[in-house]
Amino acid sequence: MLLLYATITEMDSDFNSRDIKKYTKSISTYSGLSKEFIPQGLKKLKELGIIEIIADKENGKFKGKRIVFTPEKIQEIETKNTQKTVDGKTVNGESASGNLEPSEDSIW
Repeated sequence: MLLLYATITEMDSDFNSRDIKKYTKSISTYSGLSKEFIPQGLKKLKELGIIEIIADKENGKFKGKRIVFTPEKIQEIETKNTQKTVDGKTVNGESASGNLEPSEDSIW
């Protein structure tokens, strides 16, 4: 999903914020993602408000779809951080007062 998002932002920059047409092939070319994954990933990005997928019609005939990158419409998702410190206290998105030094087994 992160690669898909990064690819869309790169394409948006390259295309000077114009709509992205023939997007499955273009995204696959830019990212190396499989053409099977891209529609699923785009559906999720659409649900999050990151993109819009618009079906174009001309004289009542389907002409294709295009992606419009809409980061300004992203819904803020509230996430709860439920990490525990060494002393067992829960951290809720704020700095912890507990001992957060890495253990001797860590790779730090």
